[in-house]
Amino acid sequence: MQLNASNIPLSKMSLHSKQEESAASKAANNIQEYRTLMGNAAAVAEVEGWFAKHGNYAFNDGNAAYKSYNKETLEKLASTGDLRAIHALALLYEKPPYIGEYGAEGYIAQYSRAATYGSTAALTDLAIAHEVRFYDYERDNSVKKIAAIEVLALYGVSELRGDSWANINDGELFRERLTRDNIFLGKSDQDLIAQRSKQIYDQLQQERTALGLGEFDNSTPDSVKQFYNRLKSAK
Repeated sequence: MQLNASNIPLSKMSLHSKQEESAASKAANNIQEYRTLMGNAAAVAEVEGWFAKHGNYAFNDGNAAYKSYNKETLEKLASTGDLRAIHALALLYEKPPYIGEYGAEGYIAQYSRAATYGSTAALTDLAIAHEVRFYDYERDNSVKKIAAIEVLALYGVSELRGDSWANINDGELFRERLTRDNIFLGKSDQDLIAQRSKQIYDQLQQERTALGLGEFDNSTPDSVKQFYNRLKSAK
């Protein structure tokens, strides 16, 4: 599942500034608060393990070890389907000199790959990429609305995968931005978002099938559901 990044200005291709503002990044600064909402020690361990399995390392170790690997090592590991390596490679491709060499296609391809291998965190990265490409630099609200539908559809895929983190956090921030920009989504728009989410999901599943990976595991432990319920109530 690929996003077209051909016209992103080179100076705007990195997602770094967006990611610094994203809820996933802010989690690193609020770990203890989130852990309190997760429950007891056993629940914390289960929730954090589930997040790591889905590419969200903010509650785990930040993927620190993999971030220290060089490009060649990461590419070799990523070729085996190592999800941590794919995420680290995507981050590496956002930075010089690789951003100049590969353009936005480089990191977008890696986040798409991570999503195929089961990362729901990568769907947030793809949504942010689409926001940067098609929303931030468009002045026409009718066109921005089309872009918004795609951004929210990507967050919606996380929901289909059993993960509400993106919609509770980054997705909610984006919806608040739409309100500030006087962009309103009606029922027909919500229907389009749901349809597009399912389309993206099906495309990712087809790619998994082609790789021999089988069906997505969309199960969500009770500990994660309870954490999300507490998180929603706390907002």
